[in-house]
Amino acid sequence: MDSKTRGYFQVRVIFDDYTKKTSKKEQTRERQKGKVKVTKSYIVQDSTSIKDKKMFLASSSTNDSLTLYLSISLSATVPSRV
Repeated sequence: MDSKTRGYFQVRVIFDDYTKKTSKKEQTRERQKGKVKVTKSYIVQDSTSIKDKKMFLASSSTNDSLTLYLSISLSATVPSRV
Protein backbone atom coordinates (compact mmCIF):
# COMPACT_ATOMS: atom_id res chain seq x y z
CA MET A 1 0.00 0.00 0.00
CA ASP A 2 2.89 2.36 0.71
CA SER A 3 4.00 2.29 -2.92
CA LYS A 4 0.51 3.27 -4.09
CA THR A 5 0.08 6.13 -1.60
CA ARG A 6 3.58 7.62 -1.66
CA GLY A 7 3.48 11.29 -2.58
CA TYR A 8 -0.11 11.86 -1.49
CA PHE A 9 -1.07 13.81 1.61
CA GLN A 10 -4.37 12.00 2.05
CA VAL A 11 -5.67 8.63 0.89
CA ARG A 12 -9.19 7.30 1.38
CA VAL A 13 -10.08 3.65 1.18
CA ILE A 14 -13.77 2.88 0.92
CA PHE A 15 -15.28 -0.59 1.26
CA ASP A 16 -18.74 -1.15 -0.16
CA ASP A 17 -21.35 -3.05 1.80
CA TYR A 18 -23.61 -5.49 0.00
CA THR A 19 -24.73 -7.68 2.85
CA LYS A 20 -28.36 -7.82 1.77
CA LYS A 21 -29.19 -11.01 -0.10
CA THR A 22 -31.52 -9.04 -2.38
CA SER A 23 -28.95 -6.46 -3.46
CA LYS A 24 -28.06 -6.18 -7.14
CA LYS A 25 -24.42 -6.91 -6.27
CA GLU A 26 -25.34 -10.16 -4.50
CA GLN A 27 -27.64 -11.18 -7.37
CA THR A 28 -24.79 -10.55 -9.82
CA ARG A 29 -22.41 -12.64 -7.70
CA GLU A 30 -24.89 -15.51 -7.64
CA ARG A 31 -25.39 -15.34 -11.40
CA GLN A 32 -21.64 -15.21 -12.07
CA LYS A 33 -21.06 -18.32 -9.98
CA GLY A 34 -22.99 -20.16 -12.64
CA LYS A 35 -23.12 -23.90 -12.15
CA VAL A 36 -20.55 -23.94 -9.38
CA LYS A 37 -22.47 -25.51 -6.51
CA VAL A 38 -19.73 -25.78 -3.91
CA THR A 39 -17.50 -22.83 -3.29
CA LYS A 40 -14.48 -23.06 -1.12
CA SER A 41 -14.16 -20.37 1.53
CA TYR A 42 -10.85 -18.95 2.66
CA ILE A 43 -9.78 -17.14 5.78
CA VAL A 44 -7.52 -14.48 4.35
CA GLN A 45 -4.16 -13.93 5.99
CA ASP A 46 -0.64 -13.01 4.88
CA SER A 47 0.11 -16.57 3.75
CA THR A 48 -3.09 -17.08 1.73
CA SER A 49 -2.27 -18.24 -1.78
CA ILE A 50 -4.59 -17.14 -4.59
CA LYS A 51 -4.34 -19.44 -7.59
CA ASP A 52 -7.63 -18.65 -9.32
CA LYS A 53 -8.98 -15.17 -8.65
CA LYS A 54 -12.50 -15.94 -9.88
CA MET A 55 -12.86 -19.01 -7.66
CA PHE A 56 -11.25 -17.19 -4.75
CA LEU A 57 -13.78 -14.34 -4.95
CA ALA A 58 -16.78 -16.65 -5.57
CA SER A 59 -17.48 -17.07 -1.87
CA SER A 60 -19.19 -14.29 0.06
CA SER A 61 -17.50 -15.38 3.26
CA THR A 62 -14.09 -15.14 1.55
CA ASN A 63 -14.98 -11.63 0.40
CA ASP A 64 -15.92 -10.74 3.98
CA SER A 65 -12.64 -12.18 5.22
CA LEU A 66 -10.68 -10.29 2.55
CA THR A 67 -12.37 -7.00 3.49
CA LEU A 68 -11.59 -7.55 7.15
CA TYR A 69 -7.98 -8.50 6.38
CA LEU A 70 -7.47 -5.39 4.22
CA SER A 71 -9.03 -3.03 6.75
CA ILE A 72 -6.90 -4.43 9.59
CA SER A 73 -3.75 -4.34 7.45
CA LEU A 74 -4.39 -0.77 6.36
CA SER A 75 -5.15 0.36 9.91
CA ALA A 76 -1.92 -1.20 11.17
CA THR A 77 0.39 0.14 8.46
CA VAL A 78 -0.99 3.53 7.46
CA PRO A 79 -0.84 6.38 9.99
CA SER A 80 -4.22 7.93 10.69
CA ARG A 81 -4.61 11.67 10.23
CA VAL A 82 -8.13 11.97 11.58
